[in-house]
Amino acid sequence: MPEQESGSPRLDDDFASALPFSLMAVLQDGADLEFRTLRRILQAERSALSGAILLLENERHVALRRVSFGEMPGTWVAATPAGSAAFRSHLAALRAIVAGAHAGR
Repeated sequence: MPEQESGSPRLDDDFASALPFSLMAVLQDGADLEFRTLRRILQAERSALSGAILLLENERHVALRRVSFGEMPGTWVAATPAGSAAFRSHLAALRAIVAGAHAGR
């Protein structure tokens, strides 16, 4: 979980782009979703979603599970505990930015 030296949460570059951010948001609270379902929910192109999943998998934010239903293969994606913690820290940093902006008014 990225933190600044002061111990406060900081933004995580892994979630800076809209698709990885949205993917992690959908996978919170233990959601385990199949690739085609994620494409529908996120309204993402196959290649863009694959790239976002690969980025998050390389950083160990998500885990993949490949399953076959008869002749129909599927890839299921779930946030890892470390990925969920990193995303919560990222959200906390965003909230701190918003709170700071409102406090300065």
